Amino acid sequence: MKEPLKSFRLDAKAFERPDDETREVRYIIFISTEGTKTEPSYFRRLEESKSSDCPFTIHVLGHRDTNSDPQHVFELVENCEALRQSDDLFGLLAEKSPELLKEECLIRRYIEDKKSLSRDERHRVKAIVEKLGINLDYHIYLKRIGGDNFQGNDLFVVMVDRDAKSHSQETLAEIRDVCQKKGFTFCLSNPCFELWLLLHFDTDLLDKKEALKENKRLSKAHTYASNLLGDLAKEHGFNQGTRVTKENFKQFYLPKTPIAMLNADKFAKGDEVLDEIGTHVPDLIRDWLPWLS
Repeated sequence: MKEPLKSFRLDAKAFERPDDETREVRYIIFISTEGTKTEPSYFRRLEESKSSDCPFTIHVLGHRDTNSDPQHVFELVENCEALRQSDDLFGLLAEKSPELLKEECLIRRYIEDKKSLSRDERHRVKAIVEKLGINLDYHIYLKRIGGDNFQGNDLFVVMVDRDAKSHSQETLAEIRDVCQKKGFTFCLSNPCFELWLLLHFDTDLLDKKEALKENKRLSKAHTYASNLLGDLAKEHGFNQGTRVTKENFKQFYLPKTPIAMLNADKFAKGDEVLDEIGTHVPDLIRDWLPWLS
């Protein structure tokens, strides 16, 4: 694999603080996705649908660019793991951006308790970190998911598409192997994540395997898979844009999940997904289903 990026890319302009910050959870599931709209919206809908006694929190990692290279998807998880394991958030950030050392005392106070600072001091810190491309509030948020005294486990998921036109099998296999060594979950969809959504429909996709595998780009906005998804959604009375809405998830995708699981069994599994149509998403979420409602 290439050398890792020199700066942290974790970023989110807006992020909702989950209720789990006020109750104990056993583990946090951090997901880094290749897509910036469909996958994040789907997993946010899953997070919103958890029962009150759910033992985990799902968080899709935000980032400040749209680079979908599989290595960059992997690096986001590496960044998050380093952040979660570090006992010194300021020191971790200062390793990448030594300029922070000039205002170490002030920034450390912000990290520990920004409410103790005056408004002018808070604005000063934000101006410093924003100039360096660091979303400090988001890093603090990621560090504290589960509570300051969190004693559970973190699970890290690297979610990528096969996208044969852009990603070689060798590159994806290499990332899979590194994930296994690091203890990360490698979640691949071939040709793309939209396949998982397509499997929720009562439609036989087997006769479309070759067209899905090729997944031609039909327009600037659509590939074969996304266009098929839009057509099937309209047949079922709803619009499927680039995001999964709360209404569509509650009324269609969540209740149809058992059907999607069965349909997924007709396609490739495990390492076969590197070369054949299939998706690892069912393996990822199967154990979550008892806590979804």
